[in-house]
Amino acid sequence: MAWFSGKVSLGNFPDLAGAVNKLQERENASDSSVIELEKVKMEMKMMEAALQGAARQAQAKADEIAKFMNENEQLKSAIEDLKRKSNDAEVESLREEYHQRVATLERKVYALTKERDTLRREQNKKSDAAALLKEKDEIINQVMAEGEELSKKQAAQEGQIRKLRAQIREFEEEKKGLITKLQEHYYNSL
Repeated sequence: MAWFSGKVSLGNFPDLAGAVNKLQERENASDSSVIELEKVKMEMKMMEAALQGAARQAQAKADEIAKFMNENEQLKSAIEDLKRKSNDAEVESLREEYHQRVATLERKVYALTKERDTLRREQNKKSDAAALLKEKDEIINQVMAEGEELSKKQAAQEGQIRKLRAQIREFEEEKKGLITKLQEHYYNSL
């Protein structure tokens, strides 16, 4: 009568053991997807902050360029006024000063334009990275949805496993009863 220990081994049911292992692997994959999603979200926040900083810098440079261009126009206007009022020597002196200031402003405008273009290129790269992060976020959402679906399937399979175990217990009890009856019948027939 010691042939039944009261435990049911999944080794006797290879399909069931395989299904349980697959469910555990899928659950682990779902956990790593959540961690990956959090990392991606954090990277997106950092990229957005960097984009905003670059945009502010580009706007500041554009404002500075506009200021220099406005000063340039004011200087041109001042020179025109002085031409009318001054003699040739004063005009020549002012013209030289104007040319120097214009040359300085042109160098500044050129440098600021290059810097602005560099910032725009960086901003475009960051925008591309943000689009890539958005695409990855969509993939992660799909993986999460698949994980939820797998979780539901796992719950259904676990329910099935419980039912099968209950059936096994019933069969074992029935088997015990039949063995007992067989033994009684055997002893009675002797």
